[in-house]
Amino acid sequence: MNALHLRRGAAAAAVLATATLLFSGQAPARSATTAPTVADRVFTEPEDGINVKAGQLFLVALAANPSTGYRWKASSPSDAAIVAYKGSAYRAVRTGMMGAPGEEIFVYQARKPGSGVLLLEYLAPGTNAVGKTVRFHLTVAD
Repeated sequence: MNALHLRRGAAAAAVLATATLLFSGQAPARSATTAPTVADRVFTEPEDGINVKAGQLFLVALAANPSTGYRWKASSPSDAAIVAYKGSAYRAVRTGMMGAPGEEIFVYQARKPGSGVLLLEYLAPGTNAVGKTVRFHLTVAD
């Protein structure tokens, strides 16, 4: 698998295409439409936090390996009024090896100014026991 596979949210399709360009090192083309802007980076390190503008779409990418049975789950944000979850996709690495790890990419949209926490949980197969929890502190500006 060398492509992003959309799991949920048709609105995330354009953002996932942008994610593909970001991961390839190419800049997305600018459009004259009123589509939401996309943050200029993919957030991968919780300690760096997330700083975006209201209305912006942004991506969070975490290491994942679905062949192990573990899966990432986006929990409800601490303040759903400031951010909306749009969907997720898995991006496989291009190693040619079966079972190689990749990235789970989460798509969010900042709704209005404020701050909160995005919580993502890595769930064990079968039991849904939380194997790992990642918290991103989020700040949305005007």
